[in-house]
Amino acid sequence: MSERLMEYLEVDPATVADRDWVDAPVHVVDDSLLNQPSPALIDGVERLARLFHPESYS
Repeated sequence: MSERLMEYLEVDPATVADRDWVDAPVHVVDDSLLNQPSPALIDGVERLARLFHPESYS
């Protein structure tokens, strides 16, 4: 990588130190559930809803 690109990609640790979402969990959803107009799209939306609002689906 070029030096200019490396400077662009550098992040000051103080910038992200106080962000609560930095250690947030990462969830993987099959891309075909969200990128194809089909009934599977509804399954993908429901899966995201369960991830974002688990209390509503318990």
